Amino acid sequence: MGLNILIVEGNIREDSEFFIKAAGASAADNLKNLILKLEPSTKTEIINPGHDDETKKCSRKYKQI
Repeated sequence: MGLNILIVEGNIREDSEFFIKAAGASAADNLKNLILKLEPSTKTEIINPGHDDETKKCSRKYKQI
């Protein structure tokens, strides 16, 4: 049984764009890549509460669990 990890991006869109320009990926994407290097079979999903559509979609999905 593999790990299931939900990563919640806490940066607002403007900060994420700045981070992407500086590091080539968002903070959440960098964390996901690190997790997958440590445990390749891990299932990860990234949401950003700053984007209501992503949060609503994820909330419905996880209420079923």
